[in-house]
Amino acid sequence: MTSLTLRQAAGSALACALVFACSGSKGPVPDAFVLASVGPGTGSTSVCGYQSDQYFVQIGSPLDPKPSTVTNGDFQAGSGIVTLDCHVDGGGGTFKMKINAEIGGPNGGSLTISGTVTTNGGSGIYGGFTSGQNGTFIDPNCSITFTYNNEPVPVGGSPIASGRMWGHIDCPNAQESGTSEIAEDGGQTERTCDAHADFLFENCD
Repeated sequence: MTSLTLRQAAGSALACALVFACSGSKGPVPDAFVLASVGPGTGSTSVCGYQSDQYFVQIGSPLDPKPSTVTNGDFQAGSGIVTLDCHVDGGGGTFKMKINAEIGGPNGGSLTISGTVTTNGGSGIYGGFTSGQNGTFIDPNCSITFTYNNEPVPVGGSPIASGRMWGHIDCPNAQESGTSEIAEDGGQTERTCDAHADFLFENCD
């Protein structure tokens, strides 16, 4: 390759970097906070099997007034690699969202949420909670409120916008597929718990 060709190639690369117009340019890199638990809620512990809440997934830290987040692909100390995939799209007060957060390692887990919400929250939302130690609980009829630490999300604007959502999901009838517990009448019943999580997803598609 001649020196002229090298200079031309270098010039093209520099121009590409300056105008961010090259093909294959990457989009935003999401970051997230998740604190997800599964427990007996207000139901019978004999149906759930847990005497108290079990932490399923923690990504970042529940600081006040805003939690710390972890960026997709980063390593969380004491746990593993964090993998995030999130889409929050909409306008006019209605947003379609599908978000997934996963952390690796022997104590890893994941949280999946999908559905449609408004600026007032939402119902009929799918929630999936997985723990490497405790299995997977699913509820297709969860609700979302825009709260954090049991208080309204402390933001000046809306807690949801295209590419961002900060709130709480509650799934009072999350069932673990393929398992059963002994009911009070002695019969078998699906293992059903209350699954819930505070979360913050930013820089989503």
